Amino acid sequence: DGGDAVFAEWPHPFRRELRPVWWVPTIRAVESRATPEDWAFWVSRIDQLISRGGDKTLGLVHTVSYKRARLVLDTSEWRNDGILVTHEPRDTTDVVANFLRLAPPRVLVSPVLVTGWDLGAIKWQVIGKLPFTSGNDAVSRARKRYDPDLGLLFALQDFCQTAGRIVRGPNPSDYGETFVIDDSVAWAMKRREFVPAWFFVERRNTLPAAQKW
Repeated sequence: DGGDAVFAEWPHPFRRELRPVWWVPTIRAVESRATPEDWAFWVSRIDQLISRGGDKTLGLVHTVSYKRARLVLDTSEWRNDGILVTHEPRDTTDVVANFLRLAPPRVLVSPVLVTGWDLGAIKWQVIGKLPFTSGNDAVSRARKRYDPDLGLLFALQDFCQTAGRIVRGPNPSDYGETFVIDDSVAWAMKRREFVPAWFFVERRNTLPAAQKW
């Protein structure tokens, strides 16, 4: 009704050490700026993280677009090893349900698992790009004219939601690591007012030691 809004915020119910979010510098994953060589390096970083995941875990790679999912599936060093799984828009629910029943190692490559998914069986995930929308439709353009920060706000909210997909409870066995490989996170996270106070991203110039599952 045009009046003032009141916002309330509570601490996260799960301890931070159960849900670390690491930024591993790689490339600025922006379609209009990244070169083919950049994207090749990006895939190689995903391959590193798959290797780190070991043979006893399920992993998840968020690509934000089906185009980038196909790039991973076509060029990853793991493409012929039978561990990479993906889906199409029409069969997402069935593929995800089946994936969670598979014996590890398996890695799900998906552009769309942002909100509303309980993926606690997955122990690690890669966020390949911050989930910015294209912004080319009429609604997005109108919103940007109204508030230029809305695109970043929505992207950071979806980023926070995506990071939470694999840790669904406070039990220490429900542990999940998130790795961000889009260097856009460095400037985006300066807007701390756009994410909850408990949401942190820690920079790691080398990969953290792998967990012993």
